[in-house]
Amino acid sequence: MIYAQNAVVIRIKSQGSSTIAPGFSGFNVPQPRNGVEYYDPKFVATVTPLRAGWVRYPAGTASMDFDWSTGHANTAWMNSLIGGSSPPVTGIPANVLAVSQQLTQAKGGVALSDFATFANALKASAIMCFNSFTDNNPGSATQMALAAQGYGLKVVDWELGNEAYFYPLIYPTAAAYAAASNSYFNDIITGAPTATVGLFPAGWYPGTPGCPAAPQPCYPAWDSGLSSYTPQHWNAASNHIYPIVNNLNTQNTIMALNSVLAYGSSDYINSYLVPLVGANTPIFITELNCCTQDHSAFLTYIYNGIFLAEYIARLSLVPNVKGVGVNSLYTDNYDNHGLIQSVNDSKAICSLK
Repeated sequence: MIYAQNAVVIRIKSQGSSTIAPGFSGFNVPQPRNGVEYYDPKFVATVTPLRAGWVRYPAGTASMDFDWSTGHANTAWMNSLIGGSSPPVTGIPANVLAVSQQLTQAKGGVALSDFATFANALKASAIMCFNSFTDNNPGSATQMALAAQGYGLKVVDWELGNEAYFYPLIYPTAAAYAAASNSYFNDIITGAPTATVGLFPAGWYPGTPGCPAAPQPCYPAWDSGLSSYTPQHWNAASNHIYPIVNNLNTQNTIMALNSVLAYGSSDYINSYLVPLVGANTPIFITELNCCTQDHSAFLTYIYNGIFLAEYIARLSLVPNVKGVGVNSLYTDNYDNHGLIQSVNDSKAICSLK
């Protein structure tokens, strides 16, 4: 509380108005993780007013064992990640893979052709998160690039190895990740010679508990290793932003997010990511939300919608940032991250124009 006798200094930095570029904001659309089809008319009708600039296929974590050519999780690839006595993927990601395999099988797959129809109906571009963890089908990335073109998709970015920094048993170092990504990059470029293809630095807000407070990176060796790797075959960077990783009360969450807006939005990109990835490198924030916990009630609060809209607006002023997307467009009612949730009937939580 502030009393009359307290001296208060308010400094206002004014600037002219600006517009957000068309197609800048979008959504992660992890349909392998829920029971809704891209062509469900109720889903399409609910999504259309949100005016997505781009949508992401097939998902983040659920892409790790995903075979785009069949539209299903490959059970052999899944078992190589979560099976055995010392699996490289454990905890929540392992559960995501197991549940996604079951849901995807139950609804007959998550087909690229259906995604293309969905994206084109929305007049949205696409971001493709390719499975560079386990997809060993010969020429798979080339064929996916050609298929995307054949379906009329405007792909603004390709991603390789979603959040690879989380899995040291797969990629012990950023150099190992970069080297393993090279063949996939070449295959995408074979199918789409002008493609933008990004790798993942971890940055300040990867959503990992126990990280040092910003402005310190969570995985400094990873970020510096990726930055110094040569030759740099990729030509973009992907990053995910989840500032709140622990359960906080509402007031403390609001205070933390206000601080992120002030010091961890455009300042984060300009002072950390741009020097890390290169002054001319396009950056795509393909997952953004306040909090990591699926059960966090704050994900559903209006204030979170305000935070997301303001964060996106601030990043739209950074020339390197070419797109920012909220995670997620839709979730079933076990997960509050969805802007649209299956709570009895579909309802829009908030809308970002």
